[in-house]
Amino acid sequence: MKQIIIIIFLLTASVSHSSENHDFQILELEERLDGYQRDAVIEAIPDEIIGLFEMYFTESHFPSFPIDSHIRKNLGFFIDFKGSSVDLNDDGILEVLVTLDHTLACGSGGCYTYILVKENGTWKNKGTLFGAGNIHLRNEFINGFQVIYFQTGCMYTESGDTKKITGCNNWKVVTNEEGNYLDRVGVLKTPIN
Repeated sequence: MKQIIIIIFLLTASVSHSSENHDFQILELEERLDGYQRDAVIEAIPDEIIGLFEMYFTESHFPSFPIDSHIRKNLGFFIDFKGSSVDLNDDGILEVLVTLDHTLACGSGGCYTYILVKENGTWKNKGTLFGAGNIHLRNEFINGFQVIYFQTGCMYTESGDTKKITGCNNWKVVTNEEGNYLDRVGVLKTPIN
C-alpha cells in the first residue's frame, strides 16, 4: 500500500511539473520608453549610453565624415529603445527590462537587454541578456527573483504571410544570492514556446 501511495504521489508531481513547464508569460518589449523606464535608464545605465556616444563621436562614425569642405553632415547619433516594466521580485515595485538598439551596441547575435532594479530608492543594473528574443517569465523564483527564459539564434521559415520558428537556442537566466542576474545558465533541452 505504501508503494502505491508513493507511485501516485510521484505521478501527480510529474504531471503538475510538466504542465507548469509550459505556463509561461510572454514579456513584450515595446518600442520607445515611457517616463518610468526612462528614469530607470538615466539612473542605472548612463555610462553605457555615454560610452556609446563617446565611441561614435571619437572613434567610429563622426571622425570618418569626409574632410571635403563642401560636404556638410549632422552628427546623426540615435539609440532606439525597447522597454517593459514587470515585477520580477514580487515586492510591488516594477523592474525595467530595456534594450538599447544601436550599431555599436548590437551585433549579428542581437542587442543587449538590461535588467534594471530599484533598490532602496536607487535604480541599478542587475544583469544583461544578449540577443534576447521571445522573453518569457513564469512563477519560478530563485534567490527572490523570477527566472527569465529567452531565445536566441531563432531560424524561421516563411510561407506567404506566415512566419514559423523552426529552431532556437533556449536559455534560462537566474539570480545569485546578491540578486544579480547571471549570464545564461545553459541551453535548455525543451522549447519554451
